[in-house]
Parts: sequence; structure tokens; C-alpha cells
Amino acid sequence: MKERKRLEEMGIVLETHQTRINGLGVSRAFGDWFPKENQTGIISEPYLSDLFELTVEDRRVILASDGLWDVMNGEKAFSLIESISDSTEASKKLIQTALSSSKCLDNITVIVINLH
Repeated sequence: MKERKRLEEMGIVLETHQTRINGLGVSRAFGDWFPKENQTGIISEPYLSDLFELTVEDRRVILASDGLWDVMNGEKAFSLIESISDSTEASKKLIQTALSSSKCLDNITVIVINLH
């Protein structure tokens, strides 16, 4: 609701069940220059809903667009790349797996960061 309020305060008119702004299913995004420059309500300032601390046991971080998360959850993503040590190859594996899914309806960006 905070995000909806932010958009409405910017003068963005939203229908009751509207889930997209200019075709995008998000109101915050990296890139997407055109929507941000044309005051559509899309901004690049991150919104952090849950903060967590990495521990010494954490080996990797996956940064990805909704194109990946619409297809799989974090547990599935980490299990898919568990045996792949190279972060670039791990990213490619996640992208290839998502693209081969019938649920894949979006573009996909994935960055895997090895912490150790």
C-alpha cells in the first residue's frame, strides 16, 4: 500500500486492480530509462521490504529481475546452481532454466555473486 500511495502522490492514476504501469509489473526498476524520464511513477530507488544479514555460512547472493522469480523461488534457484562454482556459468544456468519454462513471459537478468 505504501507503493500505491507513493504513486498516487506523484499524480499517477491507478485503477483498483491495476498491476502494471506502462506494461511493467514493477514500480521500481534498474534501467528502463523511458518510463523514468517520462514521469510514469517508475523510479530506481530501492524499496527494502525485509532486511537480513549475511552470515559466514552464506556462499552466494543471487540478484535477479522478476523474470527469474516469476519462474522459480530462491530455494530452487540455489539448488540449481549448487554444483556450479563459476558465477557467470551459474547465472547462465538460471537464465537458461527460466527461459525453458512455460511460465517464462518476461526478460531475465541474473547476477550471481560468490562470497567466498
